Amino acid sequence: MGVKPMNFFQSRITAIDSFPFSYESMEVEQEIVKSMLDEIDRILSINSPLKTANISLMDRNSIVELLLNFDSSNSEVYFFGLSYNIGLKLPYHVFCNYYDDLWYPSSDDVLIYDTNNAFCVEISHEEIVTHWIIG
Repeated sequence: MGVKPMNFFQSRITAIDSFPFSYESMEVEQEIVKSMLDEIDRILSINSPLKTANISLMDRNSIVELLLNFDSSNSEVYFFGLSYNIGLKLPYHVFCNYYDDLWYPSSDDVLIYDTNNAFCVEISHEEIVTHWIIG
């Protein structure tokens, strides 16, 4: 916890790093990531997605609005860049406003998991957003 982001990931968060909010980053061992993602997968497998949307033809503002509508309470979330063995803990609205600094179409899959276990959002490399309510 509180460790600087890995070098190859640093450029991806430079834009949000300069804004006045705090986040925690952590380099995570592959086994820990797998264990956490297995647990999230187990939880999601017993919950049906609330919404799935193809964002490939949406403009940036529409995508931000879509993402913001998934959480009205501005939760803290864990962001997992599944290609990078790294996680961030940050306010959900910050992720929404800077999602395109943290996710790239065609190459990244990201998972955003509410720290209160209330919801989860996945953005796939195929530009599909899936939203789950957990409970």
